[in-house]
Parts: sequence; C-alpha cells; structure tokens
Amino acid sequence: MARKVGLMSGKAFVAIALLLLVSMVSAIEIAATASVSADPAISKSFDVNAYLKKAAEKVLANSKALAEKAATQAGYAPEQLKALEKKAEAGAQLTTAAIDGQKATPEEAKALAKKIRAAGQAQTQVQTQIQTPTESAKRTASSSREWRYNTAPQATTAAVQNADSNAVATMCVIDPPKSGVAAGEGRDYAAICGVDLGGGSYKPTQCPLSVSYSWGSDVGSITEYGVSPKGFGTAHFVAQTTPAAGSITADFGAFSCSAIIYAQAGPASSCSLAPESAIVLANGSQLFAAACADSYGNAVDCPLFEWGTDATDATVNPVYSNDSTLFTAGSGVQLDRRVWADHDSMSAHGFRCEASVTIAPQLDQAVTCTLAPANADVVASGTLGYAASCYNIKGNPAACPALGWATDVTEGWMEPFGGQATLHAGSAIEDGKTVLAAFRGGGIKFKCVASVDVVYPDARDCVLSPSAASVAPGGSQIFTAACHDAAGLDTDCPVLGWITDVTGGSMAPIWANDSSTLTAGQTIEDGKGVYASYAVDHISNGTIRHEQVFKCAADVNVTPAVPDAFACALSPSSANVSVNGSQPFTAACYSKRGVAVQCPALDWTTDVTGGFMLPTPSNDTSTLYAGQVAEDGRLVYAESPAGAPIAFICNASVNIVTQPQPRPYACTLAPSAAEVSVGGSEYFEATCYSKRGVVLDCPTLNWTTTVTGGFMLPAQSQTGSTLYAGTTMETDRLVAASTVDFSCYASVNVTKPQAFAVSCSLDPNAASIIVGGSQYFAATCFDSSGNATDCPIIDFFTDVTDGFVLPPASQNGTTLYVGMVAENDRVLVADAGNFSCSASVNVIPVGGAQSCALDPNATSVHVGGTQYFSAACFDFAGSAAACPDLNWTTTVTGGTMLPAQSPIGSTLHAGATMEDGRTVTAEAQAFSCTAFVNVTKPITGPVACNLTPSSAAIAVGSLQFFYATCFDSAGNETNCSVMDWATTITGGSMSPLQSAFGSVFSTGPTPDYGVVIADSGNYSCAATVNVTAPAGAQSCSLNPDAASVPISGTQYFAASCLDYYGGAIACPQLNWTTTVTNGSMTPLVSATGSTLQAGTVMEDGKTVTAFDAAFSCNASVNVTKPQAYAVSCNLTPSSASIQVGASLQFNAACFDSAGNATDCAAMNWTTTVTNGSMAPLQS
Repeated sequence: MARKVGLMSGKAFVAIALLLLVSMVSAIEIAATASVSADPAISKSFDVNAYLKKAAEKVLANSKALAEKAATQAGYAPEQLKALEKKAEAGAQLTTAAIDGQKATPEEAKALAKKIRAAGQAQTQVQTQIQTPTESAKRTASSSREWRYNTAPQATTAAVQNADSNAVATMCVIDPPKSGVAAGEGRDYAAICGVDLGGGSYKPTQCPLSVSYSWGSDVGSITEYGVSPKGFGTAHFVAQTTPAAGSITADFGAFSCSAIIYAQAGPASSCSLAPESAIVLANGSQLFAAACADSYGNAVDCPLFEWGTDATDATVNPVYSNDSTLFTAGSGVQLDRRVWADHDSMSAHGFRCEASVTIAPQLDQAVTCTLAPANADVVASGTLGYAASCYNIKGNPAACPALGWATDVTEGWMEPFGGQATLHAGSAIEDGKTVLAAFRGGGIKFKCVASVDVVYPDARDCVLSPSAASVAPGGSQIFTAACHDAAGLDTDCPVLGWITDVTGGSMAPIWANDSSTLTAGQTIEDGKGVYASYAVDHISNGTIRHEQVFKCAADVNVTPAVPDAFACALSPSSANVSVNGSQPFTAACYSKRGVAVQCPALDWTTDVTGGFMLPTPSNDTSTLYAGQVAEDGRLVYAESPAGAPIAFICNASVNIVTQPQPRPYACTLAPSAAEVSVGGSEYFEATCYSKRGVVLDCPTLNWTTTVTGGFMLPAQSQTGSTLYAGTTMETDRLVAASTVDFSCYASVNVTKPQAFAVSCSLDPNAASIIVGGSQYFAATCFDSSGNATDCPIIDFFTDVTDGFVLPPASQNGTTLYVGMVAENDRVLVADAGNFSCSASVNVIPVGGAQSCALDPNATSVHVGGTQYFSAACFDFAGSAAACPDLNWTTTVTGGTMLPAQSPIGSTLHAGATMEDGRTVTAEAQAFSCTAFVNVTKPITGPVACNLTPSSAAIAVGSLQFFYATCFDSAGNETNCSVMDWATTITGGSMSPLQSAFGSVFSTGPTPDYGVVIADSGNYSCAATVNVTAPAGAQSCSLNPDAASVPISGTQYFAASCLDYYGGAIACPQLNWTTTVTNGSMTPLVSATGSTLQAGTVMEDGKTVTAFDAAFSCNASVNVTKPQAYAVSCNLTPSSASIQVGASLQFNAACFDSAGNATDCAAMNWTTTVTNGSMAPLQS
C-alpha cells in the first residue's frame, strides 16, 4: 500500500526544502555560467563569491532544519535520523568552503555550483526515503524515480516548467489520459495540477498536499504514490491479472482527476490442444485446435505455431498455423503418439502443448483371432485341420490377413492354405502342445492359440487286402489296410508305415493311412511279404521310448507274369431281385486262351431303375442294390478299367420283382378300456400286426359289443367303429373286432348318465369389436337344475356384415371375425338344436394402435447383461401408430425391465441364470407383443457404462469432454471396450467417434437439448446435454457502415454489439484495423470506437474492421480528393493590452491558397511575454 502524505508531515517540509534547494542551485549555476561566458568587463562588476555566500547561507539555514523536522515528524528512530542528517548536511559541507572568504574565479564558481547541485540531488534521495520507506519503494526506486524526475512526459515537463508556484490549484489532469497496461505489469502516472481558466484552459501550478491526498484504481492497485520535487503528483500502478477497462484517479481532497486504463491480457505464455487425446483410424484424420493463455490464464490469441507429430507416416497440415492443424494418420497402428504445437519452446519465453494420439486399425482390419478347434486331440503321425476366425476392433468378424502358423508338437509341422492350416503331427505321444496363428504388420500384431494333445489312435490292429498276392516281376499290386479298435469294430487307420521284403521291391507311398502299391523287383521268389505298421514315441523327462502299436502283413510271391484278362463272366448270369432288395455278383476273368486269370479292378454298373453297385471298382465281387420299381430285362455290367491292356465287358440279366405283403396276424383296440355313460358313445380304433410285429393294414373287421342295448356303427370297418351304449348301467362289457384269423377286444363299463344341457350362455354376452378385429366367445351350458354341464356340439352363426366364426361348431366356443363395416346391434348366436343363446355385438371404427412388435424380436443376452427393446405400434390397417403406455415384463429368471412402463421401449437387465426360451413382453390393455430371449454365458469384459459428467450445460460454440467408466457383470469397474460416440444435438459432433475412454462434444450453431451416447454394441450409456445460448456479445456493427474520408483526413467509427438473441449489449475490447493504404486506427484496442487517420492515396473499396476472437464487423471506406487546407491564419484580437496576472482568449482564423476561410490544423501556441504562458499549447 502507498504511504499517504499528511498536510504538515515531515515529507511536506522536505519537499519544500528540496524545491528551495533546487531553485537556489539553479540560480547559482546560471550566475556562474553567466560569469564565465559574459564579457570580462561585465563579469568584474559581478561579485561571484558574495552571491555564492548568500546562496549557501540560505541552504544551510533551510535544508538541515527542514530535513531534521521532516524526519522527526515521520517517526524515524535516532540512528535513522542521524543518517538522514548526514545526507542533509552534505550541501552545507560543500558550501562552507565558499563562505570561508575564498575568492573564486568564475570557473571555480561554476564548479562549486555543480557540487551544490549534487548536494541537492543527495537531499532528494533523503526526501524519497522519508516519503516511501518500504522495500517496494527501494526495489523500484531506480526505475520509478528516474521516470518521475528525469524522463517525465513532455506535457508534464512543459506544464511544470510553466507552473505558477504561487497559484492555488483547483483542478488536475493525469498523464497519460488513456493507456493500456498488461495484466500484472506496472506503469507510472503523473497528475498535473493547475488553475482552471475556463473554456478548457488551465494554468499549471504545484499540486497541493492534504490529508486526503490519494490515488486509486478499479482495475489494479497503487503500490506507491507521492508528489515529485517538481510539484506534480506521482503514482505507480500495477494492473490486475484479468483484462478489464477502468480508470485511475488522483484525489487531492478539493478536486480529483481520472484517466482511462485498460488492463490488458499479456502475451501468450501457454497453450492447450483440443482434443487432449484422440483415437484416429488408420489413414483417418483429426483436427486439433490450439487455445492460448497469458501467464495469468487469460485467453489470448495464439502466436504462430510450428505443428508436428511423432506418429510414423503421419502428417500435419498446415505445419505453420496459429490456431489449428489437421492430423492425418498413416496406415500403421500406433500407440502413445503425440501431436504438438510449438512456439519457440527452446527459448526462455517459448512454450509448447501436446495431445496424445492413438492410431487405431480401420474397421475392416483384423486385430484379434481365434482358432477352431480350440482344444483337440490328434493321433500320432496324423493330421488335424484348423480354421482361423478374425475380428476387428469392435469384435465383429473381419477378413484374416496372411497368418503365420507354427506348432510345438514334436516333429510336427503346419501346412497353411488361406485362413486355414493342417497340423501334421509327429510320432510322439504328448500332451499340452499348441498350435499358433499370428500376424504382425502395419503396426498391428496379434496371435491366437489352440491346445492339442497327441494321442493314440482308436485303431489297435489292421489287416491287409489282398492277404496274399502273386505279382509278376516288375509288376505292381495295391494293398489296402483295414483297421479295428479294441472292440474289433472298424475304425479309421492312422498313418501307417509301409515296407516290403520283396527283392528289389518298393512301396509307394511309404506313409499312408489307407493303401500303398507294391512294385516288385525282377527276382522270381516266394514267401515274401508287404507290411503295414503303426509306431509311436513316448517322450517323458527328456527320454524317448519307441513303441510299435500294431502291424499287419500280406504274403507276396513273385511269379512269372500271367496273361492279361481278355474276357469275363458274371455269376449268377441272371437273377430275380425283390424291390429294394440286393444280389451279389461274382466276376471270373479269362485270358485269350480261356485260362482263368486274376481280374483287374472292374468298374461295376447297372441300368436297374434306382439301383446301384457296391463296391466299385472291384476285381472279384460287387452287390446290386435294387430300387423301388418292379421291372424285367435289366442288366448288371462289369467292365475292364480305363487303361487296361485289353478292354472287355460282361453282364448278367436282372428282373426286379414285387414280393406279396404278409397277412395280418393280430390286432389291438384303442382305447383298450373305456367308461361310457348311459346313452353315451365311444370310438374304438383298430391296429393290425404281422407275426413279426410289423404294423399292417387291417382287413375288414366285424365289430360287435356285449353292452346291453348297445350297438356298433359301422358294424364292419378296417379302421374303427363307435359304441353307442344302452340304458343299463353295467361293468365288464366288451367291444370286439374280429376276422376268421384273429380277434381283439376292449373292456367297457356303462356308467351313470351325465346331466344333459338344456340352456346356454356366451361370455362375453356383449362386445364392441374394432372393424377387421376378432373376439372369442366362450359357451357355457346348464342342465335342468341350472348346474353347469358339458355342452353338446353347438352351431355358431352371426349377422355381422362380412363376419364369420371359426370354428363354426364347437362344444366350447368360437371366435367371431368381423368385417370392415362399422355397425351396432349385431348378434352372435349359439344353437344346440333344442336350445340356443346369443351375444350382442357392435362393430366400431378403428382408432389408434391395435398391435405392436418388439425390436429385436429374438436375441441373446449375457448373464448380468442388458438389452434394449424398442416397441413399434400399428393401427388396424398396419400403418405406424403411437403406442400407448406399455407394461414391460420378462420371464428371465432374476431379470428386470427398466422402465417398467413406457410407450417406446425398455431395457432388460438379465439375471445370473443361463437359460433359453425366456420372453420379454410389452402389454397394452387391448394387445401385447413378445420377444424371445436366451440368457447366455456371462462375458468377462464390460457389460455397462456411465458417462461423466452425466449431464452438462454448454454454451453454443463450446466443447465438453465426456469420460466413460465401465463395469463388468459383477458391478466392478473395468476397462471399456471401444465404443461408438454419437449425439442427438442438432449440428453437434463427437471427436473421436470411436474411443474406449472418452470423446469431446462440440455444440452445433443453435441451442438444443439432447444426449451424448457411447455404444459398444453390447452395452451403452448416455449423458444429457443442454446447449445454451452463449453469453456476452456475439456480433457487432460499425457506425457509419460506409464513409468517404479525404486524403489525410479522419473519421470516427463507433462500435455497437448484439447478444445471441439480438439484444444490445456492451462490446468487449475490440481490435481495430484498416486496409486503407498508409492509414491507421487510434486507438488500436477499444470497446466503443476508433478513429481512422487516412493516408495520402485516393482509393475505393477499403475497409475498417473491428474484431475479437469470436466475431468481427467492418465498414467500407473510400479515400477521396483532399479538402482545401489552410495556408495562412489571422489572430483575433490582432493586438491587445492585458493586466499583469490576467488572461486573454485569442482565436485563430485560417485561409486556403485562394484566400477562402477553411478549417485550421492543430497549431502550437507560444508567447514572448516575460513569464507568460499559453494554454492549451496546441489547438
């Protein structure tokens, strides 16, 4: 805080003393200078020493006493007072030599005067210390005092030089009258006091001192103030840290004065990027915008940035910009990359800001995979196929890239093809091995693994076919293996090793699971063999144990070559085969000489309709399997294979015949026992069987009964008959169905008769049905006692226009389907023959929803998961209609629907039970609709999420970051999966559109209310957003909006601003610019207006623009031919007499080069009157 100067304080006395000292020293110096430079004759008449003595005596008499008194009044301690006294005596010590009677030459006098002036400056320091004895003053003394006393503004200096020290001040002005100071920075101000002469003129004089003298400001603080030795008030102002327009005021008690101050934001010292983090798809782009602030956090315009990124193959465009850049990602996936804006960050005043960037795969790129089968067994030396399925970042199926395959199965290897591969296992039996598929490229790497155990095959032995063979030298023979499991049943063979001991013989292939071909050598020999074996290795604790599991062999003789087959014959040569029956045929082959030889592998075929031969090819036998068509003259063929040395074919004739159906052997009746009321009836059905129990069609059966008075209708039937009971109650009666070959029976009890119906009623007995709709009517019958009883078959009919009933006859009821005609007083009649009943019907017009559907109508939900169901309603015509409030229920165990009542939809929150066939139902009073739900295995990842903030109010044009928090099925917080971000706000947008943690919402151009939604596909969450109108001014206009200004002329432009709704509002501080050549705006920053100073070029279509960070406005300007300008002037009065101390107004009249009166330019006013002055000095 500044120290106030009291009216009679020590500081006042010091100020007076110093003013006196300065004036005396100035007089001495002038005299000394004059004595040096004047004519010697004149200088001799001037007694320099006498003058110096007189001046020094006055200094001694005043300076020490006044300083001592001032220090005492200021409250200084004795030791401080002594220090000040020593400084105050400096001048006296310097002048003592001059008073000692020394005679000084003019040069000595001048030097002595300079020393006395130095003494005065030393005493000025005494005055300064008394005035502001604070650390702040000491810290700023070197700058503030120098400004105040040595480099005061020209106006202040001129005013002080012309000041009348005897006049009493009545007003003041502050220099400068308008200024801007950066936030937190300081500036010195001076108050010039004077006597108000009226008409805007004043005469400067020294500022008065009073107890109420103070300085103040509403946009900062005054850290120091006082009165300078030259008589004007001084203050040091420090601006507040937030921009604002205000004033600084000097108060002298009797009067005060103010100046305008703009506390302005300082230069940018920091920045931030929006969004702070982003997920960008490969080859996608993201706009990053920079916002800057000064050292106090005030928003300011950003300087020119150099933008950059450390993402590989990524670009920023533009590289140099002061507001934003577009980041474009490369094709590779990258994590923890950065985008930065750098403003000379290597210098002391530079700065830099960054945003984090993750480059995510595109949606068509795979990022994970699974293998099928995930767990499997493969037999030793066997093969197993694997298929890979790939998924994108959303977990949806995606095309797999070229995968690399590997396995740690001992001696195993992978044979890839596309997204699949075949594992070729080694011969070692081992557990816990793996198959791996992996991809790495473009910044993406992933792998998937399946576990595999190498096991024994099911096969435990094998046999070879043929079991013995004769092979000609150099000839060949195929051997086929058949394997059996431990139970002796056929099973697939594992990969067998094939060998032979035939001299010079070989097997091909040597590894095969079904067959191999022996190629004999040239040696004739017997007792040789072909062998197929299966062996494995056991690996345990680093040791390998070899085991042969099984082996089979076939005998081989290498004999001289036999002739090739030339012809063949089939046995039987003809056959009758039943429909759907079978018949084996055997082939015999012969050489050209009729010698029986081994048949080659013959191709077997037939022309029997629907028939076929198995096996084929075969060198000995094949079986005909007949079709279902009886026919004669069909054939079976055996043909030499393609490529045989000699082509031949043989056949056998076949007739396909029909076998006679077996006769029925027995029958049964259903029911096998029945109770029939007196006068009642019961139907019995017969089923017939062959001896083997095969169901056959029954012959015509004779139906009889032992029920008294009863009879069967019909009396003969192949299928069944009805018993009509008599009037006698009895038990153990029979119903019989018989032929000459067999009979079957059912037991019957005839029981007490039931009460029979004599009347009926319909429920409802009155109904209003929407046109095209339906209504079920239930029939209830009553006996003679009024008790409900079974109804007989009742016929239903109606007089509703285009109406009908289904079923038309029933014991229970029927459904009435009405037509499209609205009508009243219609009826539905139920007629039993001997009685009837009816219900009234009104057919009413259609109105509103009549049915509904749910979306999805069938889905699967994970345990603990959620699923939203939306409802759509329709009127009778099938057109969309608004749904009424629907009640939502579910049969999911432990499941709930939230909300329980809604016209648009509800969310199922599944329970903890895995189950199928559950339902979700939305029900209105008149209709309902249902969706089916399966509750599946719980997911381990997130199943729900929340957004923070859950609601936000955001001004138009602003941003809001929403952060997602996810939870698993147990309610524990977990990492979110990648979610799609969207908003319902008109014109709003989200960035990034896909993110696992959050996204930045940007408003549209207008206020709106809606939601921000994050959706993973399996779960979603939302936050409400209220986009409000922005505060403050949103647009501006200039007055005039068009102007013509002469060359070098001026034009004031006033700014007015509007808020978002078009209402008038105070403008913020606007920046003012112009495109006028060599033109300028004063001031450059103003909330109200600015003056254009035109240049010297005539031009059209120029502009004046006022702008801030959010908006701008402009006015058009034409610079025109200059107006006539003054070249001469006259003063009125042209001469005058004026009393000493009085004042006189002079007026100027100006004329152009043609002698015509014109406006005067600003002129400097001076006078040669001794001690006279002009005010103002420029007008």
